[in-house]
Amino acid sequence: MELKIKRRRKHFLNQYGLAKKQQDGDYQKEMGEEIKRFNEKQPSVAITQKTLEQSIKTSKRYSDSSLHGVKLDKSLRHLSDEVRF
Repeated sequence: MELKIKRRRKHFLNQYGLAKKQQDGDYQKEMGEEIKRFNEKQPSVAITQKTLEQSIKTSKRYSDSSLHGVKLDKSLRHLSDEVRF
């Protein structure tokens, strides 16, 4: 049960972030409503505005340090010019 709740929470964070990144106001609103319902059912792991902002920030940082979807180690990043994906 715990794993199901955590997966659902992560799903909402990811989908809200995706909607925001794609500037899809309708989907962002839909996810906001889903998050509100989730928060009512699971107040101990509620998704706050701060949580959403942190999730989006972390996602962006991860994306910025990736190459073609692959996370690169900072110390080996210089090799990315030599390797083709």
